[in-house]
Amino acid sequence: MIKNYNLLKLIEKIKIFFLDTINILYYIVFQIGLRGFLVQKKVARTIYIKDEQMEALKRLSEKTKVPQSVYVREALDMLLEKYSEQLKFEFKEYFKG
Repeated sequence: MIKNYNLLKLIEKIKIFFLDTINILYYIVFQIGLRGFLVQKKVARTIYIKDEQMEALKRLSEKTKVPQSVYVREALDMLLEKYSEQLKFEFKEYFKG
């Protein structure tokens, strides 16, 4: 009986350790955004968007708890990926001389 009790206590301590570890990782990834580990320089820009776009972005951000800036950067990444072939062409032409 004592061995089982000690084993149960050990299992409970391991569970607590892993839950604490998972909570810490969650905080680092989702709350801090890996800022402490992967520092990426960001530049402030002013953009003009339609009122409907702003309202939809605001509602999405509030519902998902994801900052609006994250969605804007994601959309920009998708746009740049869409036109990546043209960007490669322009890049080559720019450095041709």
